[in-house]
Amino acid sequence: MIGLMAKLMALVLAAIGVLHTIWATGGTWPAKDERALAHMVAGFRDRDRMPSEPLTIAVAMALFIAAFWAIAMVGGLGNPLLTVGGAVIAAILILRGLAGFTPQWRALTPQEPFARLDRLAYSPLSLALGAGFVVLVLWRLA
Repeated sequence: MIGLMAKLMALVLAAIGVLHTIWATGGTWPAKDERALAHMVAGFRDRDRMPSEPLTIAVAMALFIAAFWAIAMVGGLGNPLLTVGGAVIAAILILRGLAGFTPQWRALTPQEPFARLDRLAYSPLSLALGAGFVVLVLWRLA
């Protein structure tokens, strides 16, 4: 069961990483243009352009690493750094998820439809993935 959970987490993280890679290379799916995409996935006040290519590639790489990490944590490797790394990933994801529900984050990212999508999907997904990493960490420590 833990292996299936890790695979599902890895699939979701890798899919989001693929989206970031597409955006970094100029793709705008699922939006019609860059402005609409920036409003959908970045949400920063008065921002009509996507973040820079290097920044978006860095996010994609972090997502791919997290996807690999989820699989590696159940892969039978005894390295304690996998557990520590999993805890760090859990903390980052949980903090990102919680941030989406704070007035400070909403003041930084009021653009619609991002603000609505963040409350309904992005932040809850970050919390769920963070919780999954907590489960993986606890499983490794058991």
